[in-house]
Amino acid sequence: MKVLLFSDVQRKGGAGIAAHRLARALIAQGHDVLWATPHPDPASDIPTANCRDLPAAGRAARKVSLVLQPGQKQHIEARAIKRGLQQIIRRFRPDVINIHNLHGAQLPATLPAELSRS
Repeated sequence: MKVLLFSDVQRKGGAGIAAHRLARALIAQGHDVLWATPHPDPASDIPTANCRDLPAAGRAARKVSLVLQPGQKQHIEARAIKRGLQQIIRRFRPDVINIHNLHGAQLPATLPAELSRS
């Protein structure tokens, strides 16, 4: 089974620690696991995809967001993370998506429903 895990950070806080334990247990059982996060831990022992890496247009939008009000900047960052997740889902084609801590990445509670349509 292919499992995609998402959390705003790796191995920090309750959600990151729980996701890490789950990922290790799934890998030990022979499942193909990929962890998507906008803040990857370079020392992670879990295969990781940075869902914040964006094409040039996304990087340009992020630079523009620096002059915006904080709420607008967070909205642009959240949209960029969501687009990155959608790209990872299309490439990895997971059977299961396990999401931890949406609010830490300023993502909407509607994200699971949106991703299920990806």
